[in-house]
Amino acid sequence: MVGSSRRTLLTVVFFLAVCGCLGMLFAQKAPTIAPSGDADVRDSVRQFSTVYDVVEQNYAEPVNPDKAIYNGAIPGLLHVRAFIPAT
Repeated sequence: MVGSSRRTLLTVVFFLAVCGCLGMLFAQKAPTIAPSGDADVRDSVRQFSTVYDVVEQNYAEPVNPDKAIYNGAIPGLLHVRAFIPAT
């Protein structure tokens, strides 16, 4: 019985060591996400404003800004961002 518990302990330690080594190996290959600067945020807001203006000018009915942004744009951006891999 003592040999069985020792074998189990060695198996668990070996398994944890292998998982740790594999984790370090794959963590080195994982892409790093660079923090976006203020210029990126300004460009994104400017691009969103341009698109919003085009939609507002060409849409058949008046556009409610709150509804367009909170019910349409933000959920749409979050949905799209979930499927774009980080570069």
